[in-house]
Amino acid sequence: MVFFPAGTRFRIQLLRACICLAISSAVAPGYADDGIQFNTDVLDVNDRKNIDLSQFSRSGYMMPGAYSLTVHINKNELPEQNIHFYPPEDDPKGSQACLSPALVEQLGLKADALKALRWWHQDECLDTTSLKGMEARAIWPLRRCT
Repeated sequence: MVFFPAGTRFRIQLLRACICLAISSAVAPGYADDGIQFNTDVLDVNDRKNIDLSQFSRSGYMMPGAYSLTVHINKNELPEQNIHFYPPEDDPKGSQACLSPALVEQLGLKADALKALRWWHQDECLDTTSLKGMEARAIWPLRRCT
């Protein structure tokens, strides 16, 4: 057991508190830039000025089009299917998976859940926000839609 004079003990505790406060307040949050910029000078093409790589700066972005993907639902796998990706009506620069009525039938939803579903893109695609807890995203390197 170490004995300090009363004043010294107080100063050590005060110093300890000041050091802890200084260390904990020194952390500042960092924020990433909104987008990633690509250097098109590394591309070996003649038409660099007409290439828009900014679309790929968004996480999870898929170019609009049809992709042959394996569908995973709660760790269950459906056979490979063509999944179309379209820009959503509220975000023309985005992309969203189009789950067709034929694919939705394979999900095994209950009747009351089926009645509550909403559709978009001329009623060809499921509005995933109409089913609580559902999300549709592509995991491209694995070629699957979850």
